[in-house]
Amino acid sequence: MPHAASQHADAQQQTWETLERLADNAARLSREDLQPSDFYQQLLGACVSALAAEGAVVWRFREGRWTLEQHAGLQQAEFAAPLAQPAHLELLASVARDGRPRVVLPTGAAAHVRSPGNPTGWMLILGPVSGDNSRVGVIEVLQRPTADAELQQAYANLLAALCEAAADFHRNRELRDLRARQQAWEACDRFARQVHDGVGLRQVAYTIANEGRRLLACDRLSVAQCRGRRCVLLSVSGVERIQRRSVTARCLEQMSAVAASMRETLAYAGSSEDWPPELESLLSEYVEETEVRSLILQPLIEATDEDADDPRLRQAPPVGVLIVEQFDARRNADGDGLLRTVGDHSRIALRAALRRRHWLARTVDWFRQGSRALKAGLAAALVLGAALAAAVVPADFSIQARGQLVPERRQDVFAPRDGEIQQLRVAHDDPVEPGQELARLTSADLTLELRRLRGEIETTQQKLRSIRAERVRASAPTAADRQSAASWSALEKELEKQEQSLRDQLAVVQDEEARLTLRSPIRGRIQTWDLQRLLEARPVRQGQVLMTVADVDGPWVLELEVPDHHIAHVTSARDEHQGELAVTFILKTDPEAVYHGSVQRIGMTTVSDDRHQAHVQTVVAVERDQIRWLRSGASVVARIHCGRRPVGYVWLHDLIDAVRTWVLF
Repeated sequence: MPHAASQHADAQQQTWETLERLADNAARLSREDLQPSDFYQQLLGACVSALAAEGAVVWRFREGRWTLEQHAGLQQAEFAAPLAQPAHLELLASVARDGRPRVVLPTGAAAHVRSPGNPTGWMLILGPVSGDNSRVGVIEVLQRPTADAELQQAYANLLAALCEAAADFHRNRELRDLRARQQAWEACDRFARQVHDGVGLRQVAYTIANEGRRLLACDRLSVAQCRGRRCVLLSVSGVERIQRRSVTARCLEQMSAVAASMRETLAYAGSSEDWPPELESLLSEYVEETEVRSLILQPLIEATDEDADDPRLRQAPPVGVLIVEQFDARRNADGDGLLRTVGDHSRIALRAALRRRHWLARTVDWFRQGSRALKAGLAAALVLGAALAAAVVPADFSIQARGQLVPERRQDVFAPRDGEIQQLRVAHDDPVEPGQELARLTSADLTLELRRLRGEIETTQQKLRSIRAERVRASAPTAADRQSAASWSALEKELEKQEQSLRDQLAVVQDEEARLTLRSPIRGRIQTWDLQRLLEARPVRQGQVLMTVADVDGPWVLELEVPDHHIAHVTSARDEHQGELAVTFILKTDPEAVYHGSVQRIGMTTVSDDRHQAHVQTVVAVERDQIRWLRSGASVVARIHCGRRPVGYVWLHDLIDAVRTWVLF
């Protein structure tokens, strides 16, 4: 007997451990993200296995009657008929109303009895599954009958734990659904704010494509704009520039145009049976090119025929088409609702962007949407009107030239001969007077020449003194002395002439030496920048410009370089008006101010600059008091007004002159 009692205790201990493991397993399942069918399949299977039950069933009350939702352990035919009897259905309702688990032994009630009972041959263990505010269903375990009250209570407690785990599963699932909905609404709100914050049409379309793709969790989202009977791709998610000549772009635009004309959403998920016949070839070509698994074309229509109160809305053309693409088999469960939300916001944002567009862009869109005859007529009228206006309407004709602003009176100081700057007396912007010393040069050749001439003069003078002394000593003239005196006299005269010649040469060289001292030719200011670095102790060449002196207090002029092929217009206008031509110019040092002047003189020769571009020098007189900042050498952009010409010639005179020069000549 003690041994039998020990075995019974061990069996009870194993049973309790099995029940605890089942309860723990049910609690773990309630926290997992499963579908209800998967959850109940695992829960019921574990329950039948742990309890060695005949079977287990989940009942749901839907549309006024109890429906078998899930079962495990038994075949449908074995328990369907007994459990469908009215007495059993009333038992389910009683357990759901009572809200507590119940163990019901077989009662053998008749099939027609409506009172709660167990018309089956099994012991039924029933427990309600509660939701937040209602009963979700009933879990029922079919077990072999037993009279052990303690075991029946254990079964009831276990089923209560399983029902509580099932209730936790439904609450967790509902909480996850609420969180997902909250995240979806936040994403929709963020998408709406980003889309409606856009200004330009391209910006709005770019936002719809890229932000809408994230919201819809699709692989690619494209936006096409309806332009009459055509559709044009505005943006593709993840693509900066659309290749409109590609096969994919062409197929998408043509399919979007058909969907917009039908005003219906077209969906492809592996079969094109519901698609219009005219799109089957395009769809096949597109699917073959991109290997897309799912494709949706949704026209952005103002309202459906049923929802639109205004007939004009029912007839309004779609503003665009959304193109949703998926390249794998996955699909968002809330995709349809989100797609409607994205479509509504996209339609409103695109319509607003189109209204904000410039009137010229709207005119172009209207022109594109018109018929071919209308387009041809308008184009011909525009071309004819433009040609007449170009030939008849006058406009101001001006020639543009560039140059510099300089004082009218200025002179360059040149190097008189090769040498080296010995002393520099002035600096940039120093005031100078006429004849004022500017710099002093030294010339080694000139210094050597001076020394040579002075030495030869000294030698000649010594020879003269010797001859004169010899002639004085010859005091007793004889015939030989008289002959010698005549020779000395001739030599003396020759040396005197030689001395005079050397003195004349010395005077010339001394004059050249005096010219090595550079003096200011006029009154003004030094214009050359950084003279010390440029000239001091530097060798110079004869004729080199060393510095420039300008009379900045006197009149100022513009020195313009008029292009050679434009000078004829300037000279013709001057002869036609028989007076000074008006000039408008700006300084690059002060581009905000516009100044005025008049042509003073036009050069009679054409010169070329360092770039081998021919131009004619033209001098323009200006009023120095009107210029705020006088700066010698300031760059100038000027327009020489040459009267009025037809507007077409004003705009195209360069092209007309080129045709005359290179084609007609």
